[in-house]
Parts: sequence; structure tokens; C-alpha cells
Amino acid sequence: VSANAELAVVLIDSGLANLYLLTRVLAKDMAKVSVNIPKKRSGSSGYDKALNKFYDQVRSAGTLIRNGS
Repeated sequence: VSANAELAVVLIDSGLANLYLLTRVLAKDMAKVSVNIPKKRSGSSGYDKALNKFYDQVRSAGTLIRNGS
């Protein structure tokens, strides 16, 4: 591991994700994703749509961080 190594960390809770970039001396908050996820009910696709939207936003934020934007 080099002295300049960076590590991306994603902390996920229900509808909330925090993305951090860690270095040897710094922990930088890079992004926060928050999506309202309704309760899971039978016959309702709102839960699935909200969950997919949440994970898409987390993936997009991670890609932006990885690409340095």
C-alpha cells in the first residue's frame, strides 16, 4: 500500500447513504444521498421504485467521486 492510498467508504442506512474518501490523514465527506423510502406493502411497487432510485443515486455519486468530478 502506498503512502498516498485513498479509500472510498459508503455507509448505508434506510434511505440514507454517506460517501467518504479516506486518506492517511484525512476523512472527507464527499456526498450524501437521501431518498424517502415508503414502507413495504403487498401489491405496491412504490417501495421497489424508491429503493432502485436510492441505489442508482448512490452508484452515481460513487462514480462521480471515483472519476474525480
